[in-house]
Amino acid sequence: MDLLDQIRYEGENTGFDFKATAYKRDSSEDLLKDIMAMANADLDRDRFIVVGVKHHPNGNRDILGVDDFVDDASYYQLVHSNIEPDIHFEYSYLAIDDKTVGVFRIFNCDNPPYMLKKDGKTLRKGDSYIRKGTSQMKLMRADIDRIFAKRQMVPNLAAKLEAVFEVDGQPSNRMTPEMDTGLPSASAARRIRWAIADKELTEEQREAKRQALLDKTKNPAHKMFNFLDKHPALKMMNRMTASASGLSMPYEERDLDTLREDLESVQKTYQEADLYYLHEERARKINILVSNHGEQYIEDCSVEICIKKAFGLMVAPTIYRKPKNRSQFMSIVALGPDYEALDYPKVTETEDSYLIKAHMGDLRHNLITPVLKVPARLTLPVNTAGQQIEVKLTLFGKNLPKPYVKSLLVEVV
Repeated sequence: MDLLDQIRYEGENTGFDFKATAYKRDSSEDLLKDIMAMANADLDRDRFIVVGVKHHPNGNRDILGVDDFVDDASYYQLVHSNIEPDIHFEYSYLAIDDKTVGVFRIFNCDNPPYMLKKDGKTLRKGDSYIRKGTSQMKLMRADIDRIFAKRQMVPNLAAKLEAVFEVDGQPSNRMTPEMDTGLPSASAARRIRWAIADKELTEEQREAKRQALLDKTKNPAHKMFNFLDKHPALKMMNRMTASASGLSMPYEERDLDTLREDLESVQKTYQEADLYYLHEERARKINILVSNHGEQYIEDCSVEICIKKAFGLMVAPTIYRKPKNRSQFMSIVALGPDYEALDYPKVTETEDSYLIKAHMGDLRHNLITPVLKVPARLTLPVNTAGQQIEVKLTLFGKNLPKPYVKSLLVEVV
């Protein structure tokens, strides 16, 4: 049964709960208790809290929807800073019956018991809750005994795993920043300023400038300067260069008012080109390779990669494609889906790190497997040699009682 059918027809149970209204910002402890109780539930599957649906005792339900849209990172920061160990969840929105409901998916809860790590308004450090059926109660000694007994029964598959960092398709613990030639918008702004400065010259000033150049060079070849500057072939060449850059007319042929408007809007005009340059041309493609040296599959794996923010590094939230030339035929052809972009991992930015999340499926044994289907894009500032990047991999599996955690240090050279 898919999630939409569960919302329409499923009743509340140990792994499925409905909330009529969204969690209020001043009642964060309600969210902490609900997430923690779901994570501690004795289940081997994903758990869901659906917000914006009122469930009645007779099984009927009202799809109310939510009006307060909160991003995933805000909830993650709240849960991460109050509960230990980390609970793995995501918050998204789902359209149903012309309404939008919020969905918490809590998954890979393989490291219970989960509990409060600091005091709150009513909750205290060490408090822990568990969901049983439709009830929520404090964790008891019998629950803890069951959790640890279950953990002892499962072989330590994580001990057979090994992880290494990958840069641009090669295993490596070193990375070099790409050369920075400047944003396209900055280059365009310079060309516009030059064109404005030239337009503002009087004919006498322009002629004096040309004569000064000729006198300075003392080169007979420069006697062709005036001729080439006005020659139709050169103007045609400028138009071809402008067309290749996506411009309808070279800056040199625009009037002053248009040039000044171009300068004001240059960052907006070149936004796509800047993003492509920054997150694709200058980015390094990073991944982590995992080897399973055990004798069985690790089932239904998912990963989180945490990269600490340092010295201005950036991780792209998506794949940015090179802007199409307006003169190209391809720009008017309906393109198919960008499968690489569709498979790009989910990237969330928090206050101190970037979180990269992805689903791997089964991790086969005796194979080296990249954890990301499409490598993440990481951009380094220049002049950062000697710095280190802290990367933490957490790998979850259905048959892993405890996640595999590996910290990697990558040196910038």
